[in-house]
Amino acid sequence: MLASSDLIGKYIVDMTNGNKICNIKEVIYSKDFFKAAGFLVDSNSFKNDKRIIRFKDVKDFGDNFVIIDSSDVIKKPYNYPKIDQMMKNEYSIIGYEILCEDGISMGFIKDVVFDEKKGRIVGFKITDGIIQDLLGGRNFMPYTEGMKFCDNFLLINRQIKDEFEKNKEEYKKLLSI
Repeated sequence: MLASSDLIGKYIVDMTNGNKICNIKEVIYSKDFFKAAGFLVDSNSFKNDKRIIRFKDVKDFGDNFVIIDSSDVIKKPYNYPKIDQMMKNEYSIIGYEILCEDGISMGFIKDVVFDEKKGRIVGFKITDGIIQDLLGGRNFMPYTEGMKFCDNFLLINRQIKDEFEKNKEEYKKLLSI
């Protein structure tokens, strides 16, 4: 499993020649499919032009870098219409509030954890605020069927909320795995 915060700033390495090409600036999420769709990359050679790498073009995730076959997979967003559309909308979910259908706030998404093989979102590191994070640590909410992204929040049902509250301490232990 990977956390999006662990990827920001990692180098993209071209497998054909071993060169560092650019680095990851942001993770682009598909809110409809709950998965990482690609990465916005940043490099001086692209000037202020946005370039992306699709998740499926990543060959491997190393400790300090991400490997792709070649720099040919780094494209402008319009080359991938689905990702281009995601980028025209809000594609970063960091900072989204998690709301239960009963109106209770469960906190805010601080980080996203996903499966490095398929890009599926496994869960969310959530914050209740800096004081609560310092006193009790961050919480982890696993992805569950029934979650839905809305304009700028993640909507959950009462069953998900109850399950989370019941297992909150067990879920926190998952963060240390």
